[in-house]
Amino acid sequence: MTGWKDKKPARILIPMAVGVVLVIALVLLYNALREYRYKDLVDKLHGYSKEIILSALALTIINYIVLSLYDLLALKYVNRKFPYPKTLFISFLSYVFSYNVGLSVFGSSAIRLRFYSTWGMDGSTIAKIITFCISTFWIGLAAIGGMALLTGPAVQTAFHAFNASTRVLGFLLAAIAAAYLIACASGKASISFRSFKISLPSGKLAVGQMLVAALDWFFSAYTLYVLLPAGRPPFPRFLSIFMIAQLAAFSSHVPGGVGILETILVLSLSSYIPSGEVFGAILVYRGVFYLFPLFIAIIAFATRELWAGWKKAAGLAKAAASLMPALLAAAVFVAGAVLLFSAATPSLSQRLKLFGSLFPLILLETSHFAASITGLALLLIADGLRRRIDAAYYMAVGLLTAGVVFSLLKAFEWEEALILISVLVLLIPSRKLFYKRAILFTKPDAWWMIAVGTVLAASTWIGLFAFKHVQYSSDLWWKFELARNAPRFLRAGLGVSIFAAAVALRILLGHKPPTPKEPFAEETQENEDTSSEKKEKI
Repeated sequence: MTGWKDKKPARILIPMAVGVVLVIALVLLYNALREYRYKDLVDKLHGYSKEIILSALALTIINYIVLSLYDLLALKYVNRKFPYPKTLFISFLSYVFSYNVGLSVFGSSAIRLRFYSTWGMDGSTIAKIITFCISTFWIGLAAIGGMALLTGPAVQTAFHAFNASTRVLGFLLAAIAAAYLIACASGKASISFRSFKISLPSGKLAVGQMLVAALDWFFSAYTLYVLLPAGRPPFPRFLSIFMIAQLAAFSSHVPGGVGILETILVLSLSSYIPSGEVFGAILVYRGVFYLFPLFIAIIAFATRELWAGWKKAAGLAKAAASLMPALLAAAVFVAGAVLLFSAATPSLSQRLKLFGSLFPLILLETSHFAASITGLALLLIADGLRRRIDAAYYMAVGLLTAGVVFSLLKAFEWEEALILISVLVLLIPSRKLFYKRAILFTKPDAWWMIAVGTVLAASTWIGLFAFKHVQYSSDLWWKFELARNAPRFLRAGLGVSIFAAAVALRILLGHKPPTPKEPFAEETQENEDTSSEKKEKI
């Protein structure tokens, strides 16, 4: 039986609703930062001391250790013992990919299923662990978020019109958490609703869930708090704002809560700290708490899979697990986002001068435009990699290689070239994983559409913010000068828009070929069996 999210109206309405929420958030954020320029923001980011960054990294490490307690409690719930290093590894991968990419693409459930089953746990037990971890996260968010909404006076400065509704929501969330605790403490074995049934943990475990969730949100919030400049509110008030922002971000279904988290935090903290400084702190927080762990997780996952395969002496084909295509799809998606974000920001003036002294301007202009198109193409084919399509593999290798060249030929952007090379190194040895011959662009999954739309909207926002001080005119489109970054952004944006529209039309007007009732391999086997029977009769 399909869920409501799989029904046709939901497949259309959900992406539209998420898109509307994202656009509104980005518009509000743009208006909140209207007095700040891109250069001012970059200068503030460079002003962070090593001590503050290291403190934020230390808090991030502690937070991910606390997250492993979710799995420890779940193992106690199912009455199973499991080595803690393996538990920590599974938990780390699960939450890193969920936070960065989204549950629909590379979720925590798939990670847990993959590794717990590999290490000898049966499917029903894994399902209970997954359910327990998810319920711990949401019950904890409901409890702490409800308290934040009920006791958070700081948010009134930004949301005067919503005070009454947030109080009601806070009461409902707190009531849900309280009802859960009471039900667990009462010793009731399970809760049933129609065909759905879930066994409740003991009262002690339920209290443990609340305590672990409280620690999780405390360290997550405090990581951002240490990055905020002087003038920040007292931590209890900040915690209430942070919880409300996270509740809205997770509820929006926007991947990583991009735009939603930033908007609420900037608007709510603007009475304490200048908006530009808040936004700069959030960008550093994104890098420390989200992107740095993602980089570590990708390396850890790939290393573990290769090591396991070599240990079994079965080669790369067996070393790459069922999740490897999804991992590579996520990595290629991130590479595409990097190219688009880079194209939306000004190049360093020193590099531009050096490039101009060595190469003609047309090479810079062409490479900048081509890098943007390449970035969008990587976003679009990432879903094909997830579906193990062979054409997507070859296109990804070619596009990543081209992206490296284009990055270096647009004012020596070696940082993004290094990111693309890293993804390429992971992708090239994995050829055997991509064996399906299918249409690359079919009717897309709603969540993939949301992810692509989020990146395009975010890159457009970055470009508009970076070049908002430039006076727009129709002549700007035809300005070809070394120091003119804004015209390059406009031309690249137009090219990306046309390319995206063309792909969208191709998907909408295309026809999916009928799928055979039985796989080719099974049909072949049946034919061979029939032939054998005939020979025996003869």
